[in-house]
Amino acid sequence: MSTVHIGQFDRNPQIYRLGWKHLRDAGIKLCDFPADLRSLAAEANQSFAQNFTHGVGMSGGAKFDFTTNGGKFTIQIDEAPGSPAWETRWGNCGATAIYLNGGTPGRVAHARFAEKFDEIDDPDALDYESHFARVPVGSIGVMRNQHGHVLCRVKEIEPTPDYGGADHASVKIEWEIRLTEGPRP
Repeated sequence: MSTVHIGQFDRNPQIYRLGWKHLRDAGIKLCDFPADLRSLAAEANQSFAQNFTHGVGMSGGAKFDFTTNGGKFTIQIDEAPGSPAWETRWGNCGATAIYLNGGTPGRVAHARFAEKFDEIDDPDALDYESHFARVPVGSIGVMRNQHGHVLCRVKEIEPTPDYGGADHASVKIEWEIRLTEGPRP
């Protein structure tokens, strides 16, 4: 085999582009599918790929690669169209902490010293003055929107190589959603 055509890279953080690397290292020429065929491949794999970019439920957990997909991981109450959702975005910070990014001030906070969700009485009492929150492993970051809050506890980080990690990076979180009845910023 001298040439391999690739339709889509696996979203699993343990696998992402690993096959590509092995083929390249074996001297095989690699080509991407044309854009229209890549779109078809992405559509065919959407439900599988969502496992690494999307979580569903009032509480739950996930492990995903924060260096792909713009660091985005969407948390949604249920699968119904228009269901309340939070588009969380995560960024590289180090081997023991990760950034939760809000884009603008007023959306994210770090629940400093809290280790359990029930230790946070009113998430609106936290400091939302920055557009990001540095969240160490074991700590809780909070994102709010018009629907309420999603509390995200960082359980584990597989850091990027520049922080002592291996070929892949990921963050493992667990979440709890708290809905609000009134308008939110």
